[in-house]
Amino acid sequence: MPAREEDLLIPSVQPGIKIVGILQRKSIEASTSSQRQPIALILHGLLAHKNQCYHRALADALPIDSLRFDFRGNGDSHGDWTLGSLDNDVTDLATVVRHLHHRLGYKIELIVAHSRGSMVSWMYLSRGPEVLRADMGSAGIPKLAVVSGRWFMDGVLETYARFQEGFKKEGFYRWKFTSAGKKREHIVYPKDLEQMAAIKEPRDYVARVSPDTQVIILHGTADQIVPERDAHTYLAALDSNPARTPGSHQLHLIQGADHMYRGATQPVVERICSWYAQSPRHAAAESSSKL
Repeated sequence: MPAREEDLLIPSVQPGIKIVGILQRKSIEASTSSQRQPIALILHGLLAHKNQCYHRALADALPIDSLRFDFRGNGDSHGDWTLGSLDNDVTDLATVVRHLHHRLGYKIELIVAHSRGSMVSWMYLSRGPEVLRADMGSAGIPKLAVVSGRWFMDGVLETYARFQEGFKKEGFYRWKFTSAGKKREHIVYPKDLEQMAAIKEPRDYVARVSPDTQVIILHGTADQIVPERDAHTYLAALDSNPARTPGSHQLHLIQGADHMYRGATQPVVERICSWYAQSPRHAAAESSSKL
């Protein structure tokens, strides 16, 4: 049976916020209270959208249902965009997870997160077992793919050093860009970069994620936005967790790939799908019927 895609509008508990996504259905049978269908979440990065990068190709290639959505202020989703605070993005992810689990009856099987989306994933999954059980019926997710994730957050000061001229002239920077075929402009203030840099590193978040969650870290060797060393640092942090079993996490480098995987969509999609098919399922995927 061919995959079917449908637009999904998910209201937030916060006024004026509506999350827009594309649900790709591959399962023939609907979820039931005793048998929930697995689903993958595909998260975009900064100034991106649900169909950017490898996202659509990955949704087509995965053997399970998937949802790719726009964080607020991005793509088609409603709400104000902010650079500095990731809290709104974490709230959006929690909103989506709760909707999929409680309204549509899904089991969150996999999160594939690109760049900023990967930090959002670490932050959300580190909230603790009780919070996650309330959201998704389990203490964690079976699998997490971190793609081009930044570890050293103070690196944003160097990456976006060009903003300083705007800060000096107007007190803010006018970030003009094109996303999903539309010309856009966002305002960035000095405090936004300071907020991001203040995170410093996600060590505590990574340590609090369920050790039963299988993790793959993917990074392009030609990434000029986030250095390759960040990927190796993620791997070292996972290695240092005594609660994790050998083989439960790995690093895979995509040779010659840049931050957006231009011309390298196939290698990253194939690697994620291969890892997904081979990695075992763990107790983090316990069903809500056991709670």
